[in-house]
Order: sequence, then C-alpha cells, then structure tokens
Amino acid sequence: MDQETFNQLLLENKELLKQFLQENLLTRDNASQITKQSTRAFEQSVNTHIIQPFYSVKKNGRQIFKLYLKQEMETYAQSKRKINKQAKES
Repeated sequence: MDQETFNQLLLENKELLKQFLQENLLTRDNASQITKQSTRAFEQSVNTHIIQPFYSVKKNGRQIFKLYLKQEMETYAQSKRKINKQAKES
C-alpha cells in the first residue's frame, strides 16, 4: 500500500484511528506505571536508549513531547532486568 492510499484510509476512518491511539499510545507517566519504574528510572532508560519513544516532537532541538507504544512497554516490563543487564555489559 502506498503512502497516499494509507493516508486516505486513515482519514476515512478517524474514529478507528482515534480509538487505536487512545488504547495504544502512552505518556511517560502511564508508560512508567506499566514498566513499574519511577519516573526518574524510566527517564534514565529513555536517556540510555533502552526505551525509545514511538513518537516525539522537538522544539528548539529539544524533545518536549514523547509517546510510547503500549505493547513495547509491556514487553519491556516483562524482560527489563535481562535487557538492562545486557545494556550494562555492552
């Protein structure tokens, strides 16, 4: 499917898109709850690129708004000790 067709599909199904976004995108606070981390620990995981935002907006070269994919946070929560250990060894 090309980009134009995809964009048209999204525009024709705004409510489905809205529902998907509401159910699957998380703020930092929601994401840190799923990963069972403090806000500070979560930010450290982001700063070390262990966790990467699904979507972010930059202003003046600085990221000011980040959203995280729920599925990725759930996967990370299940395996974060193993992931963090591997990152430290690298």
